[in-house]
Amino acid sequence: MKKILLTLLLLPSLAYAAPDVCAIADARLKEVQHEWSHAGFYRMTPPLQQATSTKGTYRENLARYFIKESDVYAAWSKSESHRKNLEATSSAQCLRTVNSYWVLITWSPYRTI
Repeated sequence: MKKILLTLLLLPSLAYAAPDVCAIADARLKEVQHEWSHAGFYRMTPPLQQATSTKGTYRENLARYFIKESDVYAAWSKSESHRKNLEATSSAQCLRTVNSYWVLITWSPYRTI
């Protein structure tokens, strides 16, 4: 919560320009049920960056065959690349799930490592 408040206080124009990450997560959730890979995310990211009024960093975590959210986050925490996505500073994020497929999309208005 502190992260979000800090972003709104320091970067109000960027915070209001955040893309709808839930719409992105919904689109990816449909895709990964048919094509299980990050390929769709990599195809989607450049057009999204061009379409938004602010540049930023998008991140994606995928999981499947999990029932509970806590188990998904535990698995992501054990993977170095997924854990980096979870720990990265983000201004907007959305988690979606259906039929044991999970998609987490995060976005920040600045480049993060």
